[in-house]
Amino acid sequence: MLVAMKSFIAISIFLCFRLINSEPTLICEWTHTSHKVCRDSDIIVSVEQHPNYHGKELQLINARGIADNAFKDLDIGGLIIKQNYTSYNMENEVIRPPPPLSLFSESFNGLPNLTKLLFYDTKLIYKTNQLAPLRQLKRLLLTNSDLTEVPSDMFPAVKNLSYLRISYNVIPVVRDNAFVSLTKLRTLELVRNNMTTLEPGWSNGLDNLTILDLTNNDLTLTPYVFSNLKKVRSLIMYHPAKPSGISPQAFRGLSSLTDLFLENDGILTLESGMFDDSNELKNIRIWFTTIHHVPTGVFNNLKSLTILSLVHSGIKSIEPGAFYGLNLTELDLGTYGYNGKVIESGTFTQLNVSFLSLNRNYIREIKPRAFDGLKARKLNLSFNSIKKLVADTFAGAEIEIIDLRFNKIDSIDENAFKDAKIRSLIVDPSSVIVGNETKWGIPESIKIEVSEEIF
Repeated sequence: MLVAMKSFIAISIFLCFRLINSEPTLICEWTHTSHKVCRDSDIIVSVEQHPNYHGKELQLINARGIADNAFKDLDIGGLIIKQNYTSYNMENEVIRPPPPLSLFSESFNGLPNLTKLLFYDTKLIYKTNQLAPLRQLKRLLLTNSDLTEVPSDMFPAVKNLSYLRISYNVIPVVRDNAFVSLTKLRTLELVRNNMTTLEPGWSNGLDNLTILDLTNNDLTLTPYVFSNLKKVRSLIMYHPAKPSGISPQAFRGLSSLTDLFLENDGILTLESGMFDDSNELKNIRIWFTTIHHVPTGVFNNLKSLTILSLVHSGIKSIEPGAFYGLNLTELDLGTYGYNGKVIESGTFTQLNVSFLSLNRNYIREIKPRAFDGLKARKLNLSFNSIKKLVADTFAGAEIEIIDLRFNKIDSIDENAFKDAKIRSLIVDPSSVIVGNETKWGIPESIKIEVSEEIF
């Protein structure tokens, strides 16, 4: 902070000296939003609106400073400040920090209606109270701002923020009380900041937060790390943590959670009860995350759950009854979601689902009564390595459509479809089923549909 303050003082003195003592180099230009922007050596000194046009958003490019009262009496709702530069130097292959922008004590005076302030590729040289005139500010974005800490000292001046995005910085640690001033914040996006640690108390003050995005970081998510976030409904985490850096108890305390989106390298261990505090969960999508085993008690108590997608999870085993009692629109274990090769008896017992996908999983064998008690509109078993349908494969199931295309089925036991309610089978033209329904004991009530279409 001392270094930043010295930098601010030095740059401010330099800019003030330049503005007061140098030869006038004032250049004024009209923007595409009908604003007249006047600069003195890349310092914004004044901005005026055209009397006959009232553009509500202003974009400033390549400014190095904003003078006091530069926006006096300007009626705009959005201000975008960005630099035209590339962060990657092709000659020496290093990342270059963004150019600085110096803010004076009254740089943002005269913007009574500003609700959105966005900084792109701009390092801010500021004091703690310079955003104070922006009493209506609701949205703040700091992308590639050369931040090494969450700028907590900036937030007391903008207590009405409802949206904050901090992205493309290097912020190893989010300190306790980092957002304590932002009690009205509803969306927080901390994306690609190289974060490794969320200190205890990091979420203090975020009492009204409903959306949290921690995408592309290097965190270790410890038990109860989100437990203060009682109103968060959507948790978005695409590669948020170190490989295998997510504790199954990290999700405890999220009592309002409805949507969980998670992708992460390494292993995620599923534990019974890990989502029991989140009775309102409706949508769980865990993709590209290794899950060795699905035990009972992880999802069974989630009575509001409608979508459960575990694509590319490489699940090796599912405990019978793991999905017992669920009433889903979709259960997607396709595309390498299930890597157990064999579907054991009772795996999908007492599951009610519109669409159950097990396609593209290299499944070789289905044990008798694997789908006993399953009620489904469609079961997708296409693109596997199933060779035989044994007796009672589908016994006890009620399924409208079963897709068996592109398998290696060369034998079907006579009672494979006994005690099952099935409306139709979809097979490819080369299937042994085509024209041999009687031979394989397939009831006449089951319609055979031939298709090569991939859908």
